[in-house]
Amino acid sequence: MEGMERRQYGRTEVDPIEMVIEEIEGFNGLYRDVAVFIEEVSLMGLRFHSAIEFDINEVITFKLPSLDIMSLITGRIAWRRLVKDSGFQYGLEIIRENSD
Repeated sequence: MEGMERRQYGRTEVDPIEMVIEEIEGFNGLYRDVAVFIEEVSLMGLRFHSAIEFDINEVITFKLPSLDIMSLITGRIAWRRLVKDSGFQYGLEIIRENSD
């Protein structure tokens, strides 16, 4: 869980919000209709839970469900923790947000 205590911005813990991300693209492939649970948000990052295993330092791009043609968030996996029987919890450092 390296990186968890080096936060630069305040964070807000939320009741887990389930979202289905249209696409997540990472170094190891493209995943469609991915269920994630958003657990914590800050100005430049978020904590989420997913069944997909991403690598630490992997750069991923979320295509969010939206009314816009394209809504993207690109971030770097800062840390990962195995959650017994349910997948992984991640810290995502947001690198870029785009809405076209």
